Amino acid sequence: MGFYDHGGALIEVAVLSDGKEGSEGWVVEFWDLTPGGPGELMHVQVNANGEFGVDVLDESVGEEFVGWAVSIARSELL
Repeated sequence: MGFYDHGGALIEVAVLSDGKEGSEGWVVEFWDLTPGGPGELMHVQVNANGEFGVDVLDESVGEEFVGWAVSIARSELL
């Protein structure tokens, strides 16, 4: 878990178990904590094989942010 600056926005990153028994998977949540920001932005799901999936939760999230978030998710899980 950590905090990042992305384009002037304060982004909180939280790493959580996916909650599925025996799956060894993870969910990395991205939250915009900037005052007036949208809040929860997206999730990156990572399974036991290291495969990534993306769930965008806010329409403000663009391709550049998704690429950045996947990179951060990988570094958080190493």
